Amino acid sequence: MSLSKTSSIPIGSHLGGSGKFRGAVCVGSKICFTPYNSHFILVFDIDTNKFSNINIIDHLKESMKFWGSVAVENNVYFAPYSSNVIGVLDMDTNKFSTISLKGLVSGRLKFCGAVKVDDIIYFTPYYADVIGVLDTVQNNFSTIPLGEFLNRHEKFTGSLVVDRKIYFSSLDYKSLGVFDVDTDSFKVIRLGGINGNWISRGVSVLNRKIYFTPGNVDVILVYDIDENSLSTLMIKNVSGNLDFSHSVVMGKRIFFTPWNSGLILVLDTETNKFETIQLEGKTVKELSFYGSVAINNKIYLSPFNADFVGVISIT
Repeated sequence: MSLSKTSSIPIGSHLGGSGKFRGAVCVGSKICFTPYNSHFILVFDIDTNKFSNINIIDHLKESMKFWGSVAVENNVYFAPYSSNVIGVLDMDTNKFSTISLKGLVSGRLKFCGAVKVDDIIYFTPYYADVIGVLDTVQNNFSTIPLGEFLNRHEKFTGSLVVDRKIYFSSLDYKSLGVFDVDTDSFKVIRLGGINGNWISRGVSVLNRKIYFTPGNVDVILVYDIDENSLSTLMIKNVSGNLDFSHSVVMGKRIFFTPWNSGLILVLDTETNKFETIQLEGKTVKELSFYGSVAINNKIYLSPFNADFVGVISIT
C-alpha cells in the first residue's frame, strides 16, 4: 500500500468562518461532519461526490455547539460541548432533533466526543465531572461520576473501546481513565515516566495498543493493553509544526490529522517509522482540520478553519 497525492473538496463559504466542524462520522456511504461554530450540519455522499447541509439555527444559535459524534444505526448523535442538549440527525430523513441533558450537566465545555457499546452512548468528559450516558432505545440521559477526576478541568480529549472497556486519554499525557461497562467501574491508570508539558488530543487503537495523538510535541505515547506497559516513539526527521487533532487507522498505518500543521503525519506500526504527506499551497490556518474518517481507501479530513474537506487516497 502506497500513498497518493491529496485532493480537496470545497464546501462553500455559507457554512461559516473559523471553527466550522469538530469531528466526523460515517453512516453507510455518507460522512456527517459535526457542527462546532457552523449553523449547518454538513453531509458528504461519497457515491455521488455531492454535499448537502441541514440548517439547525432554529434549534441552536450558540457557538461551540458540539464536539464529536457517533452513529447508532442510521442516527448520528452529537456530543454537547457548550450546548445543553444532545443533537440527533436521522440520516434517512435529514431530520434534526435534540435530547435534553435534564439539568444533570451544566456549564460550558462539557464533553469532547463519544463512543458506543451496544445501544448505549458514552460521552467523553472534558470539563464535566461525569461520563455522560445515553440509552438510545429509551432516549434517556444519565451520568456516571469520575471519582478522583472530579473538579479537574480538561480531563480527557479522546476515547475508544476495547473489550467492552472505554479508555479515556487525558490531555496532559499522564493518565488513562478506564470504564468497564459491564461492572460500571471506573479506574485510572497512571502513565509514569512522562515529563514536560506534553498534550494529546485523542487516541487510536491498533493490535491492542493505544496510540496518543501528539499536540505540539515530537513524541507519540503507546500503551500496550495486554502488557500494561508504556513506550514512546520519537518523531524523527520530520520538519514542521507537529500539532495534530485526531488520528485514524487504515491497515497497519495511523494517519494524524493536521490541527496547526501543514502536514499529515503517518506512522507505520510494523516498522515504527514515520512518513509525511504535505498539503501544498495553503497557509497553516487554512489547513486546520479537526477529525477524520477512513472509508473506501480514502481518508477525509474534517474542516475546522479550512474551507474544504481534505482527501487522502490510498492505493
